[in-house]
Amino acid sequence: MKKRSRAPCVQSFRLPRVRLLVLAGSIMGGEITTAVEEVRQKGLIVISLNMAGSVPDVADLVVSDPVQAGVMAVMAIADTAKFNIVRQQKRRY
Repeated sequence: MKKRSRAPCVQSFRLPRVRLLVLAGSIMGGEITTAVEEVRQKGLIVISLNMAGSVPDVADLVVSDPVQAGVMAVMAIADTAKFNIVRQQKRRY
C-alpha cells in the first residue's frame, strides 16, 4: 500500500503560484501541524480559522470568521492592497 504524503498543505507549496494557505476545519493537529510548520519555513503564509487542535498555535494569523479569513488572504497577496500580513502575525481575530 502506498503511503500518503503528510498533508495536502505540503503538496500545495509545490504549486508555483501559491503564496498563501487558508485552513478551515473543526479539529486540526498532529501531522497537519508539522506540515504547516514546514510550509511556513519555506515562506508560505498560513491563515487558520479558530479551531480545536494545535494548528492555530503555529499559523501566522488566526481568524474566527471564514469570510474575514478570505478577505485578509486576498488583501495579503494583492499588489494593490495596503494590508501588511507581517504586521498581523500571531494575532487572533
